[in-house]
Amino acid sequence: MKLIFTIFTAFIVSVSVYSQVHIPPTCGDTYSLDWTSSPSAQNEYNWSPDGALTNTFTNVDNSGVDFTVAFTGDTSSFGSWSGSNTPAVGNGSNSSNEGLDLFTSGYSGTGVTCTITFSVPIYAFSFDINHINKWSVNGDKYTVTGINTNGDTIYPIFTNSANPSYTTNNSTGVIDATAVSVAGTDGIVGINFSDSNYITSVSFLWQNCDTCSTYVPHGSGLGDFSFCIPQTLDFDG
Repeated sequence: MKLIFTIFTAFIVSVSVYSQVHIPPTCGDTYSLDWTSSPSAQNEYNWSPDGALTNTFTNVDNSGVDFTVAFTGDTSSFGSWSGSNTPAVGNGSNSSNEGLDLFTSGYSGTGVTCTITFSVPIYAFSFDINHINKWSVNGDKYTVTGINTNGDTIYPIFTNSANPSYTTNNSTGVIDATAVSVAGTDGIVGINFSDSNYITSVSFLWQNCDTCSTYVPHGSGLGDFSFCIPQTLDFDG
């Protein structure tokens, strides 16, 4: 275990990320939920307490929409990153911008599921996943899906970084780490949802990458959320 931790520590230190790569939606009224440990604006939020498995953020950015973010699955494996028990807001997964850091001490194939539920259906939702990369047997895989008001499963369009340390599949919603990210936005992927039937929730399953081992530590994280509500909403009938 000491050897694994040493390898993973080197893996974390070798990664430098910045900026964002998702495409903020430009439909109707556009809003954001920005992660910060010191909120000072109506669109800024901390995750409190550190390590909590669910939080609800009300009237995000004065949009009238509440966000509930909940983690299920192998959450007992969550550990500390940069001195905070995750989930926690910090710079572990993105050295330049605070995000919602996630660190696992190692889990089985079950992985961790995060579900983001909207109190009012929205038209578009975008965010980044940070620090998706692979070092030796340690690494990340995400399967990202959404649900619309018809109950249909929908998939995002991915925005890849210029030199990705992962592969993406728009048909299945799968992101799979394949290499170490060494600079810039290598380890960041943009997640972009939009649906004319409106989106009620988005979820992702965080697992070990396809060529990675179970029960090994790795870290990742979520960037700021962008979303929009069309100018006219009519849910009658």
